[in-house]
Amino acid sequence: MKHELRLLTLEQMGEIYQVHMSADFPPAERKPLAVLERLYAQGRYTPLGLFEGEELLAYAMLWRHRPEGPVLLDYLAVCRGGRGKGTGSRVLELLWPEYPDLFAEVEDPALAPDGESRALRERRVAFYRRAGLAPLGYRAEIFGVPYVMLAWPPADSRAVMAAHREMYLSQFPPEVGRRQIHIPAEEEE
Repeated sequence: MKHELRLLTLEQMGEIYQVHMSADFPPAERKPLAVLERLYAQGRYTPLGLFEGEELLAYAMLWRHRPEGPVLLDYLAVCRGGRGKGTGSRVLELLWPEYPDLFAEVEDPALAPDGESRALRERRVAFYRRAGLAPLGYRAEIFGVPYVMLAWPPADSRAVMAAHREMYLSQFPPEVGRRQIHIPAEEEE
């Protein structure tokens, strides 16, 4: 059967958040559903599902702050039971033609709290590298979570970093932004 990437409704996005995202992403990495719903209502958030017939295989959530700006791959996950079969790579293959300006935040392996976390983070970075994304040359720390940044070449690192910073800072009061949003991470500024 053929894989199809479909735009999700607000209701489908909420269901995926409750059923899948809450299990697939730790609380520190998961934005509140109300934030995603607000971005969706503003036309800045695009939830997509990879389907085989009516079966959801994977999902991707994209955040674009400006119509002409780069797109953050906010979340990408393969549904349980379907992992290790190339499904995540298939999602990226289908995204590439529509979103050549895509970039991703991946938890920084160098700052993992333990060996198991480090190995998982290294596998995630390797997955994106195999899909053709390359390091942007800056790191971010968002609400205490350290990320390495990757994008499809030929991304302009400075332009992506500026858009990335604006994207987050536009969502929070200035005092929260100063304390919680570090793009690039403080030691690089």
